[in-house]
Amino acid sequence: MLNLLPIISFCFLFNNNLNHKINNNYITVFKIKNEQCGEVVINKKYFNYATTFTSLKKGTCFENGYFNYLNSETINVPVLGLLRYNKFSK
Repeated sequence: MLNLLPIISFCFLFNNNLNHKINNNYITVFKIKNEQCGEVVINKKYFNYATTFTSLKKGTCFENGYFNYLNSETINVPVLGLLRYNKFSK
């Protein structure tokens, strides 16, 4: 049986990166924990707060070698509201 997950992951990454590059008001931040990487797109005006008070860093999981898409969930973050959180593994 053909494994479509790598193709789907690539398309997801391409679309996710394309969306935040088109709109310069947003930036992708990531965090690596327990052999997994999580990323979220936030408004740039919150970037300094997000990186000062958390272990988030600017960039994507893909840029850090995490290519295998695991899942996504919507999280509710105070001040920021609902955000889509994407998880990846190596």
